Amino acid sequence: MILVTGATGTVGRELVRLLLESGERVRVFVRDTKKAVALFGSNPSLEISQGDMAIPETIDHALKGIDRLFLSSVADTRQVELQGNVISSAGAARVTLIVKLSAMGTSEDSPVSLCRMHRLTEMQLEKSGIVHTHLHPHYFMQNLFDFSREIIRHKTLQAPMRNGRISLVDARDVAAVARHILTTNGYENRTCVITGPESLSFSQLAERISMVTGRPLRYVDIPPSVFQKKLTAAGTPEWRVNDALKSFEIFAGGYSSAVFNTVEEITGRRARSFEQFVKDHADRFRPKGFLATLLDLFQKHRS
Repeated sequence: MILVTGATGTVGRELVRLLLESGERVRVFVRDTKKAVALFGSNPSLEISQGDMAIPETIDHALKGIDRLFLSSVADTRQVELQGNVISSAGAARVTLIVKLSAMGTSEDSPVSLCRMHRLTEMQLEKSGIVHTHLHPHYFMQNLFDFSREIIRHKTLQAPMRNGRISLVDARDVAAVARHILTTNGYENRTCVITGPESLSFSQLAERISMVTGRPLRYVDIPPSVFQKKLTAAGTPEWRVNDALKSFEIFAGGYSSAVFNTVEEITGRRARSFEQFVKDHADRFRPKGFLATLLDLFQKHRS
């Protein structure tokens, strides 16, 4: 049986779906059982185990009968401690494989604190003696949902990206890679860097969203200070704001444009293009219902 932590997250929820489709028996470790039931429904191959990574006894309970584990959790300043609790319990439970979700650029000296934390956890996993695979995905295409309000209301995509290109990846492809590694052999004690099929600037992202949705959209380059204010106003914790600023500084400098063929090499299927991602989620970038009517009327009035 496979235990999925972070099961209600962007990658986790898709991984659970893929594993169940593959006929695997899956247990999810969650804090909110109602949310898990709403997401996954009823399935005889799925078990829901309620718990918290800060409470080792709940982890021990979730690990009973588990041989493979997907390790992920929400971004937290206590991540090293929390995921470390899972690794310690997994060792005692004789788990045979842990697939750890980290991030592209993970290293001990990364300017991004979350990447440093990921590396510390990876090091703990490596020292545990448990067979493992580290996943290093790039910036998720799904992160563009955070910009959807501005895209819909103001027809702009605003970020401090200049002309920097990034090889952003669909989180569904990251889940597909994880599913394959959890259910086959050959990726033991490896690090897999996962990107999309091409490297794009934010101007190109705006052009492609516009092409798919049929609505004009332009990229607006903004200073980091303005981006910082936007994130802070949205309630983003200060440490996450700082990480975002550092990440976009790296992106804007062109240091995250490399493309890796990992998705196709592992799954046998080419990574999803950004156009396909937008087609699949076009409603997230278009106004709906009454808002659409209002925006159309406003546009006609201005013209």
